[in-house]
Amino acid sequence: THHKESAADCCQACLDQAKRAKPGEIKCNIWVYCPSEFGCYSPDIYEHKHQECWLKYAEKPKQNFKDRYSETYRNNH
Repeated sequence: THHKESAADCCQACLDQAKRAKPGEIKCNIWVYCPSEFGCYSPDIYEHKHQECWLKYAEKPKQNFKDRYSETYRNNH
């Protein structure tokens, strides 16, 4: 239910949350944005909607996809 106009806005929301976090609170260090008007696939139980931004934390963040899922991947899921 957290929507942003662009991926840049989603990224900024992550940075802002991390700055505002109180001592001991989890700070956002990764984020995901859904640009598709048809929603976005994710291997979880949620149906991600257009312009949805989800802020996350990972102990050791790593990039697993850059830019966007390939067309083949998106069509298969």
